[in-house]
Amino acid sequence: AHKSLAGIIYDEASICGEPTESVKEGALAVVKEYPEETLLSNPHSLRPAVLSELISDDGMMCEEIILFRVLEKWATAEIEVGTTRVDDTVEDRVSIAKDLAAEHIRFTSIQPTDLIGTVKESCIVDEKLIFNALAAQAVCAEKKMGVRFSKKRKRKLRSVIKVSCAGSAVINGFYEEGAMHKGYP
Repeated sequence: AHKSLAGIIYDEASICGEPTESVKEGALAVVKEYPEETLLSNPHSLRPAVLSELISDDGMMCEEIILFRVLEKWATAEIEVGTTRVDDTVEDRVSIAKDLAAEHIRFTSIQPTDLIGTVKESCIVDEKLIFNALAAQAVCAEKKMGVRFSKKRKRKLRSVIKVSCAGSAVINGFYEEGAMHKGYP
Protein backbone atom coordinates (compact mmCIF):
# COMPACT_ATOMS: atom_id res chain seq x y z
CA ALA A 1 0.00 0.00 0.00
CA HIS A 2 1.12 3.54 -0.66
CA LYS A 3 2.48 5.27 2.46
CA SER A 4 -0.08 8.11 2.16
CA LEU A 5 -2.71 5.53 3.13
CA ALA A 6 -0.93 4.43 6.33
CA GLY A 7 -2.97 6.73 8.58
CA ILE A 8 -6.25 5.46 7.15
CA ILE A 9 -5.07 1.84 7.40
CA TYR A 10 -4.09 2.44 11.03
CA ASP A 11 -7.51 3.95 11.75
CA GLU A 12 -9.40 1.07 10.11
CA ALA A 13 -7.23 -1.58 11.78
CA SER A 14 -7.94 0.10 15.14
CA ILE A 15 -11.64 -0.51 14.60
CA CYS A 16 -11.19 -4.19 13.80
CA GLY A 17 -9.12 -4.99 16.88
CA GLU A 18 -7.04 -8.15 17.45
CA PRO A 19 -7.31 -9.80 13.99
CA THR A 20 -5.63 -6.76 12.39
CA GLU A 21 -3.11 -5.95 15.14
CA SER A 22 -0.08 -6.66 12.93
CA VAL A 23 -1.51 -4.49 10.16
CA LYS A 24 -2.11 -1.73 12.70
CA GLU A 25 1.47 -1.96 13.99
CA GLY A 26 2.88 -1.91 10.47
CA ALA A 27 0.81 1.13 9.53
CA LEU A 28 1.84 2.91 12.72
CA ALA A 29 5.52 2.29 11.94
CA VAL A 30 5.06 3.93 8.53
CA VAL A 31 3.14 6.87 10.04
CA LYS A 32 5.89 7.41 12.65
CA GLU A 33 8.63 7.37 10.04
CA TYR A 34 6.80 9.55 7.51
CA PRO A 35 4.27 11.62 9.49
CA GLU A 36 4.24 14.53 7.07
CA GLU A 37 3.53 12.39 4.02
CA THR A 38 1.10 10.03 5.74
CA LEU A 39 -0.91 12.42 7.89
CA LEU A 40 -0.99 15.63 5.86
CA SER A 41 -2.22 13.86 2.73
CA ASN A 42 -5.64 12.95 4.15
CA PRO A 43 -6.12 13.75 7.85
CA HIS A 44 -9.86 14.34 7.35
CA SER A 45 -10.32 10.56 7.09
CA LEU A 46 -9.14 9.96 10.66
CA ARG A 47 -11.44 9.62 13.63
CA PRO A 48 -10.76 12.09 16.48
CA ALA A 49 -9.57 9.36 18.87
CA VAL A 50 -7.05 8.06 16.32
CA LEU A 51 -5.91 11.57 15.45
CA SER A 52 -5.38 12.24 19.17
CA GLU A 53 -3.41 9.01 19.54
CA LEU A 54 -1.19 9.81 16.56
CA ILE A 55 -0.38 13.45 17.31
CA SER A 56 0.45 12.61 20.93
CA ASP A 57 2.85 9.80 19.98
CA ASP A 58 6.43 10.66 21.02
CA GLY A 59 7.78 8.45 18.24
CA MET A 60 6.69 10.76 15.42
CA MET A 61 9.78 11.71 13.43
CA CYS A 62 8.87 15.28 12.58
CA GLU A 63 8.81 18.81 13.88
CA GLU A 64 5.92 19.79 16.13
CA ILE A 65 4.60 22.27 13.54
CA ILE A 66 3.86 19.32 11.22
CA LEU A 67 1.62 17.70 13.83
CA PHE A 68 -0.07 21.06 14.34
CA ARG A 69 -0.65 21.43 10.58
CA VAL A 70 -2.18 17.93 10.49
CA LEU A 71 -4.59 18.93 13.24
CA GLU A 72 -5.43 22.22 11.54
CA LYS A 73 -6.03 20.51 8.18
CA TRP A 74 -8.22 17.90 9.87
CA ALA A 75 -10.27 20.64 11.58
CA THR A 76 -10.86 22.71 8.49
CA ALA A 77 -11.30 19.99 5.84
CA GLU A 78 -14.49 20.07 3.87
CA ILE A 79 -16.24 16.72 4.18
CA GLU A 80 -17.77 15.22 1.08
CA VAL A 81 -21.25 13.72 1.14
CA GLY A 82 -21.05 9.95 1.26
CA THR A 83 -18.11 9.77 3.66
CA THR A 84 -18.38 8.24 7.10
CA ARG A 85 -17.99 11.65 8.71
CA VAL A 86 -20.75 13.52 6.85
CA ASP A 87 -22.49 14.28 10.15
CA ASP A 88 -19.47 16.23 11.39
CA THR A 89 -19.47 19.97 10.96
CA VAL A 90 -16.45 22.21 10.64
CA GLU A 91 -17.50 23.79 13.94
CA ASP A 92 -17.45 20.36 15.64
CA ARG A 93 -14.01 19.58 14.25
CA VAL A 94 -12.63 23.01 15.18
CA SER A 95 -13.86 22.55 18.73
CA ILE A 96 -12.31 19.07 18.94
CA ALA A 97 -9.09 20.35 17.35
CA LYS A 98 -8.84 23.16 19.94
CA ASP A 99 -9.00 20.59 22.72
CA LEU A 100 -6.51 18.26 21.00
CA ALA A 101 -4.08 21.12 20.31
CA ALA A 102 -4.20 22.32 23.91
CA GLU A 103 -3.65 18.79 25.18
CA HIS A 104 -1.10 17.34 22.75
CA ILE A 105 0.78 20.02 20.81
CA ARG A 106 4.04 21.16 22.39
CA PHE A 107 3.87 24.81 21.45
CA THR A 108 7.23 25.64 23.03
CA SER A 109 8.83 23.34 20.44
CA ILE A 110 7.43 25.38 17.55
CA GLN A 111 9.51 28.19 16.06
CA PRO A 112 8.37 31.66 17.23
CA THR A 113 7.76 32.74 13.63
CA ASP A 114 5.42 29.76 13.14
CA LEU A 115 3.66 30.53 16.43
CA ILE A 116 2.88 34.11 15.42
CA GLY A 117 2.14 33.08 11.83
CA THR A 118 0.69 29.64 11.15
CA VAL A 119 -0.53 28.85 14.67
CA LYS A 120 -2.04 32.25 15.48
CA GLU A 121 -3.80 32.45 12.12
CA SER A 122 -5.25 28.94 12.45
CA CYS A 123 -8.24 29.73 14.70
CA ILE A 124 -7.73 26.48 16.65
CA VAL A 125 -5.44 27.81 19.38
CA ASP A 126 -6.23 30.23 22.17
CA GLU A 127 -3.87 33.21 22.01
CA LYS A 128 -3.02 32.71 25.68
CA LEU A 129 -1.39 29.37 24.79
CA ILE A 130 0.66 31.11 22.10
CA PHE A 131 1.66 33.87 24.50
CA ASN A 132 2.70 31.33 27.14
CA ALA A 133 4.82 29.43 24.60
CA LEU A 134 6.52 32.62 23.40
CA ALA A 135 7.17 33.69 27.01
CA ALA A 136 8.71 30.31 27.84
CA GLN A 137 10.89 30.49 24.72
CA ALA A 138 12.08 33.99 25.66
CA VAL A 139 13.00 32.91 29.19
CA CYS A 140 14.82 29.86 27.82
CA ALA A 141 16.72 31.97 25.28
CA GLU A 142 17.73 34.41 27.97
CA LYS A 143 18.80 31.85 30.59
CA LYS A 144 20.19 28.95 28.59
CA MET A 145 21.51 30.64 25.48
CA GLY A 146 22.70 33.93 26.93
CA VAL A 147 20.46 36.10 24.78
CA ARG A 148 20.23 39.55 26.31
CA PHE A 149 17.03 41.46 25.74
CA SER A 150 17.77 44.42 28.01
CA LYS A 151 20.80 46.63 27.67
CA LYS A 152 21.60 50.11 28.89
CA ARG A 153 20.12 52.76 26.75
CA LYS A 154 22.51 54.64 24.59
CA ARG A 155 22.05 58.18 23.49
CA LYS A 156 20.79 58.20 19.98
CA LEU A 157 23.50 59.69 17.85
CA ARG A 158 22.62 61.99 15.05
CA SER A 159 24.75 62.21 11.97
CA VAL A 160 27.01 65.23 11.92
CA ILE A 161 28.19 66.81 8.69
CA LYS A 162 31.28 69.00 8.59
CA VAL A 163 31.36 71.75 6.00
CA SER A 164 34.62 73.57 5.38
CA CYS A 165 36.01 75.66 2.56
CA ALA A 166 32.52 76.66 1.51
CA GLY A 167 33.75 80.08 0.57
CA SER A 168 31.86 81.74 3.40
CA ALA A 169 32.54 81.51 7.11
CA VAL A 170 28.78 81.63 7.75
CA ILE A 171 28.26 78.29 6.01
CA ASN A 172 31.39 76.54 7.30
CA GLY A 173 30.86 74.49 10.46
CA PHE A 174 29.17 71.34 11.80
CA TYR A 175 25.59 70.47 10.94
CA GLU A 176 23.39 67.86 12.62
CA GLU A 177 21.29 65.78 10.27
CA GLY A 178 17.93 67.45 9.79
CA ALA A 179 18.95 70.43 11.93
CA MET A 180 20.04 74.01 11.34
CA HIS A 181 23.39 75.73 11.74
CA LYS A 182 23.18 79.14 13.37
CA GLY A 183 19.69 79.69 12.03
CA TYR A 184 20.47 78.55 8.48
CA PRO A 185 18.99 75.37 7.06
